[in-house]
Amino acid sequence: MKSGRSRSSGPLRLQYRPNGLDYVRLAQIVPKRMSPRAVDRNRVRRVVREQFRIEQQRWSGYDCVVRLRAPFDRAIDHGAAARTLIQAGP
Repeated sequence: MKSGRSRSSGPLRLQYRPNGLDYVRLAQIVPKRMSPRAVDRNRVRRVVREQFRIEQQRWSGYDCVVRLRAPFDRAIDHGAAARTLIQAGP
C-alpha cells in the first residue's frame, strides 16, 4: 500500500490503490490498544463495511485498507467519519 494514496477523517485513515479487478477488496485494522472492548472494535468494522457496501460501484477496482488511528471514543460518530472518507471516491 506504500505506492497508493491515502486520506484521513477523524479517527479513521483510508489507504487505497488500483488492483486491476472488477471489485473492491477491503481490509480493516482496528487495534486492540486503540479500542480494548471487542464490542467497540466490531462496531467500527461494521460501520466501515456498510459504507463500502453503499459505495461499492464507485470503489470497484481498488484495494482499500481502513485503519483506526486514534483511541476509540463513544462520543465520536464513526459513521460520519466513514461516510466522509468513502463518499469522496478515489
